[in-house]
Amino acid sequence: MMLRLEEHNIGAILPDLPGTNESMQPQHAMDLDKWASALLSFSEQAENPTHVASFRGGSLVDHKIELPHWRLSPVKGRSLLRTMMRTRIAADKESGLSTSMSDLMETAHRDVLNLAGNLLNPEMIKQLDSAQPFEFSDTRTVRLESEAKEADAIVNGGPFWLRAEPSDDMDLVTAISNDLIDWVNG
Repeated sequence: MMLRLEEHNIGAILPDLPGTNESMQPQHAMDLDKWASALLSFSEQAENPTHVASFRGGSLVDHKIELPHWRLSPVKGRSLLRTMMRTRIAADKESGLSTSMSDLMETAHRDVLNLAGNLLNPEMIKQLDSAQPFEFSDTRTVRLESEAKEADAIVNGGPFWLRAEPSDDMDLVTAISNDLIDWVNG
């Protein structure tokens, strides 16, 4: 998608947040406030940023940047948290363990919890449980056709974040890219 944007003279940067990928900071020490501050710091160091594009949970940490926002399928933190917990419960069940949502929340309030491969500390859990995307007056919200929520635009394609294995969906990439291109150039 970033290559498609580049073809239309729109530069794009995908920053790594602290505690992710090659970061020297431990994942279990991160929370939404730290990520939002890191994203703001990154945007202040970038060369002439003009827009912000966020996907899903990215809309929970982009609010400190005062630029027009484009968001694909923004989601409340509680929804992300519940999805990760259901994934953990299913994995535990396959391993012969019986885990419940209440068991996980109890543990999450006192210890680091591994949810879907993410090491989340009690503060991150607390923040996710109450986090909602901040609405700016200049926010464009785009959703997938399968979502029954308010949107400025709808794109065809399935929720790639729910796939068991990564795969390409060039029709979805094209639809998202075209909407971003039209929005930035609009």
